[in-house]
Amino acid sequence: ARAHAARPRVAGITTSAAHDDAEPGARTLPPTGVDPRALGTLVHLSFEHCGLEPAALRARLAARARTLDCLDARAVVDEALALLESPGGAALRARLRELDAHVLGREVPLLAPPLQRDGPTLARTGQIDLLYRDPADGVLVVADYKTDRDVDARGARERHGAQVAAYASALSEALAAPVRAELWMVRSGEIVGLG
Repeated sequence: ARAHAARPRVAGITTSAAHDDAEPGARTLPPTGVDPRALGTLVHLSFEHCGLEPAALRARLAARARTLDCLDARAVVDEALALLESPGGAALRARLRELDAHVLGREVPLLAPPLQRDGPTLARTGQIDLLYRDPADGVLVVADYKTDRDVDARGARERHGAQVAAYASALSEALAAPVRAELWMVRSGEIVGLG
């Protein structure tokens, strides 16, 4: 056990309890019966391909949903599309259209050095949902989409702020440039700035 603990490893940057199940394989479904992880995956894919015609987007989401470990793929697709069409989803899609020429990447893999260089961790990993250059001031922005129910700006900061701030910090360190972090709350359409 001691030898295993001393082996080099790669650690995920994800620090949010929202990404952790209570126990492996166990999931608590919300009142809609839709798995939040599957929904999050499809919402991310929806924002990545929000320029598609509705039928093409539905087909792409359905194909992806069939690869997920969820009980009802059709229900997950329907909820993801409903979120996109909701006032919150529509507001974020409009913001994405405004930023289109300034988007540097979507679902960008992130590999960063460990926080402490004396432990067994070789690197930290993560995935940036959206990376863009703010047209107002030229600063890079890391945005993370969140589909949480009944979470206000303060709750979002508490629940997810450390994760997104870690992405921004790692990128800022790598580029030697300022990087801001935002949470894009899909249900409300609110963009919550961090820091």
